[in-house]
Amino acid sequence: MMVAYGFKSAFWKPIQDRTKRQTIRNPRNRHAHPGERIQLYGKMRQPGCFKIIPDPVCIGVDMVEFDLRMFDRPPQLIVNGILIVGEAADAYAEGDGFKPILAFGAFEVMCRWWTLTHGRRVFHGIAIRWDDQP
Repeated sequence: MMVAYGFKSAFWKPIQDRTKRQTIRNPRNRHAHPGERIQLYGKMRQPGCFKIIPDPVCIGVDMVEFDLRMFDRPPQLIVNGILIVGEAADAYAEGDGFKPILAFGAFEVMCRWWTLTHGRRVFHGIAIRWDDQP
């Protein structure tokens, strides 16, 4: 059984360019498991639905936490219980399709997008990573 994920149009090109190699999602009953093929769709459940790329293979699933409250400290990214900071946090955000903009690193751009899109400052979920190379 393949698991399907839908993506906003801003992420179609980064997926096609292979710069976006993961998706961060809310927990649910069934996510992909390593070794399974997954389906990545644009306009999922809408007219014109299409596969963004041929079905890649899930290579990992990580527990992800964001704390974006930023009162007296920078935003935090915790992956599998490990605090990720600095260049490593930027690299993680770039793997999720975000790019640095002006003086903002990729992780800060991701945090701002996340807050504007989801309206949440604290998040606990999972990241599904894939590889489409043979």
